[in-house]
Amino acid sequence: MFSSQADPMAKALHCLGATGKEWLLQRGWKRPIRLERVPPKNLEHFLGINDIRVTVKRKAEGDGIELSFFFASWELQQHGWNFRIIPDAVCHIEHSGKSATIAFEYDRGEETVEYVARTKFKTYSDGLPGFLFSDVLVIGDAEERLDHLREQAGRNDKPEMFSFVLIDDIKTSLNLMNWLS
Repeated sequence: MFSSQADPMAKALHCLGATGKEWLLQRGWKRPIRLERVPPKNLEHFLGINDIRVTVKRKAEGDGIELSFFFASWELQQHGWNFRIIPDAVCHIEHSGKSATIAFEYDRGEETVEYVARTKFKTYSDGLPGFLFSDVLVIGDAEERLDHLREQAGRNDKPEMFSFVLIDDIKTSLNLMNWLS
């Protein structure tokens, strides 16, 4: 195992080491395993996506919702994803005969609002042939930024497919039942 810590007060990050890799391979792991030694350059984005995964999983378990899958962007290609847009994550939930597939976009303000609207919102509105999803949840770090993104989504062909929430509020305000139809 390899650990990294920016400073003594920061959370430590841990990654798989050679022994862990061997353990997984001995137990039938089929996909390639890269051993990373340094945190990713987009660490905050990566951690945000993992926070979203943990929140979705906990909310699903707490509400009796089946989480059929949750794949982060870095896992999608391993599952045959070949679309021109790669969401930060996608999940599928089911409960009482109702289901929903949700795409997640974690926006940290690193792209212009216009770029997000043109490349992401437009593509989601047009749909992904062969992959049906019901909604896109845009999660951001700042309310002002989310307001601008909301405005851009409102100019889209299907503004109702987009929902917006702050990353700090996702643990308290995420209600998966709202997406089930």
